[in-house]
Amino acid sequence: MPNRCFEIPFLSSSDSSDGPYDNQIFSTYIDRKPSWTVDDILSPKQSSHSQTALADTIQTWLFFGLIHEAFGHHARQRDFIDVDPSGQALVTTAPLWRLCYDTFLSSAHPEASSRSHELEKSIALAAEFVGRIHLGLQDIDEELEKVLFSVMILCDALQLSINPSTSVLPSRQWPLSDVLLENHMRLVGWCPSDMQKVTKMLDLHSLTLASKIPPRDPGSHDRCDSVRCYANDVVSGEYLRKHHNCNGCEEFVADPVEICDILDDGHLPLIDPSQGNGPKLRLKSTGEAPKYIAISHVWSDGLGNPHRNAIYRCQLSRLQDLACCLSQPALPLWLDTISCPRDYEHIRERARKAYGQAIAFMRRTYRDAETVLVLDHSLLDVDSKNLTHLGILLRFVTCGWTRRLWTYQEGILARKLLVQFADRAVDIDEVYSRWQDSSKAIFYPSIRGAYKELRILLDSGDDDYTEKILHRVSRPLQFRKTSVASDEALCLSTLANLSPERVKRVSESEKNKRMETFYSNLPTISKQIIFWHGDRLQQIGFRWAPASFLNNSNLYFRDWDHGPSAECNKAMLSCSGLSFDCPGILLGKLSGGIQSFLVTTGPDTWYHVSCRQFDGQEGVPFRIVPDHNMPDISLALLNPTSFQEDFSTPGFETRVSLIVAIVAEEDGTLIAQTLCPAFVFRKVGIGAELPLVMKTYQFFRKCLQDPDTPERDCDSDSELDVENASLLEDESLVGQYQARGRAAVLEHVQRPVSAQGENLLWAGTTMLNGRLSLVREGMHSIFEGSEIASRQRWCLD
Repeated sequence: MPNRCFEIPFLSSSDSSDGPYDNQIFSTYIDRKPSWTVDDILSPKQSSHSQTALADTIQTWLFFGLIHEAFGHHARQRDFIDVDPSGQALVTTAPLWRLCYDTFLSSAHPEASSRSHELEKSIALAAEFVGRIHLGLQDIDEELEKVLFSVMILCDALQLSINPSTSVLPSRQWPLSDVLLENHMRLVGWCPSDMQKVTKMLDLHSLTLASKIPPRDPGSHDRCDSVRCYANDVVSGEYLRKHHNCNGCEEFVADPVEICDILDDGHLPLIDPSQGNGPKLRLKSTGEAPKYIAISHVWSDGLGNPHRNAIYRCQLSRLQDLACCLSQPALPLWLDTISCPRDYEHIRERARKAYGQAIAFMRRTYRDAETVLVLDHSLLDVDSKNLTHLGILLRFVTCGWTRRLWTYQEGILARKLLVQFADRAVDIDEVYSRWQDSSKAIFYPSIRGAYKELRILLDSGDDDYTEKILHRVSRPLQFRKTSVASDEALCLSTLANLSPERVKRVSESEKNKRMETFYSNLPTISKQIIFWHGDRLQQIGFRWAPASFLNNSNLYFRDWDHGPSAECNKAMLSCSGLSFDCPGILLGKLSGGIQSFLVTTGPDTWYHVSCRQFDGQEGVPFRIVPDHNMPDISLALLNPTSFQEDFSTPGFETRVSLIVAIVAEEDGTLIAQTLCPAFVFRKVGIGAELPLVMKTYQFFRKCLQDPDTPERDCDSDSELDVENASLLEDESLVGQYQARGRAAVLEHVQRPVSAQGENLLWAGTTMLNGRLSLVREGMHSIFEGSEIASRQRWCLD
């Protein structure tokens, strides 16, 4: 695990030879420290103690105390104290791995498992204190930040030792655990989007090591933001080809007609390993040379050519040298610069069709290659022999090659993936296998996830392969980009294992309609796709569909629904939209704006719903503003499973659902339009949490309930609820209510505008079919909803 990546000062002035901690009960340490209370930790801004004193206390209690709690007499506190050459005392984690292994991971100490539950409580307590300090202090001294960082490193290490399969680490349960790392990465020139990617992708241990890797393109990220890297974008008409170790040379040019002929015959054009002295590039076909090496590169590194199928001699010589190191005799090369026809004016139509054929063959190209060789400029200057297996994996998952759209499919389809470093080509699967066999691998869980996202595709033989593919690739594509937006549909078609004929349909469609064509050619679609909470296509019939999976750092699908039958997930696409069965909650008529509101389906069943929209960077509220000309539509809240089942365990876990507008019904099918995604969580004990809201809700229910309804709460209009009349919040309305009772309230809610032209406070509030919809200041605040059966048929635009 990371050690001495940052120098953590040892702060204690204790003269004890054993160390600063008193080796007593961990949870009550603060009670034993004179002049300190728990509030000094939880509310540091209100504390009389300085941040320096806080850092000292935190280090003694949450670092050295947690070490004692975990290892007892097996660990000596002084072993975690080191001295640098200048004589400054520092904290070190050097002994930690061996202690964790001997205590929790080996069979030598079986008694450790019996203490795990209590230790987990102590870990959670330490992590919570660190998290609350981050939340309570806007400006944290660097010294304190380093101490907090060291505590989180320790918490994660201990949690992984106790339970290597832990899904959420302590450092990820609390925000800002990696502030120290982000500040360092920003200072040395990391791209903001690279920082965002690695902080979301990597655990704290892995991130600490990754932060020490030099930025891939230092000094060229002025225009970049936390979502997109604009450095090295390939701009049309401005592409810069590069030479390799020469000041300039001629180029080899392939015959475009020969390329088209090979593709027309159903084969792939390859670069012959033996070339003559002339300018014409010799080609081979996979029909005569079935074994070949496919080159996977980033175009911005200068190996491409947007105008014709040609390559500099120096670049070809380099590729041939690399190929000779991989096999003898050297194999032919597949390189998109040569093997995918360019737009030649004299054979434009034929070249266009041949290009479509090359795209249709893309899955086969990388799947059938003997080797796929990755070239990335940030790795070509690094000697792999100077790196550990973990170091190689970290370099790989953070390099520029992992930021491009096309390279994702190239890497994931490869049978054998080699990554070129300065000294050799590394078999990344072999490196991963050897690293995973190490006992230290458990301390870097996100490396496993990052590797699997790059290398392990769902088995194409699975019956639900196509249904799951979009869910599977959406996360890896979050931080990838392409210079040509319409290329996304082409890559998705390849990843979805569409037939070459269907891929050609996508390739040959209008560029601005390729995503629609892609969805139309999927043999099967899952209803899960509607719970994507990013931008949607705007074309009628496709407004349910994600517009893009790229450059969306905060977007994701819900966890996959592993129901008893895969059939419950299936949807069908028609010209009208997407048809599927889905449960939900019928909210009622739209009579105001929506943004954040409560929903109840029974006396003890309440949900809070927050409408969301995303701009690709962060979630922001979605708001439908009040409109007196609102159409007569009903709202519904859709969910993959019934809300009762989804929230079977009460709590505050958020679900991603979808708000739709029901516009019609045909033969039992509800025709609806997508409005917005919504975050939903179950409200428990709402009466105690929101007493005033509940009183208002009950008051309006009493006022608007039909007097002829047997369940009504009041016996007659004359029985006024004087005690709660102030809940109406409008002096004029309160007076009218006291004079005329519920009739005044009914008149108020049914008139959208007062005689003076002012909006009425509760206008739009309705009671239809015995269900209340409470509107305040033009916005829906409470819906009494009704459960929609799981077999309800929908057609969603």
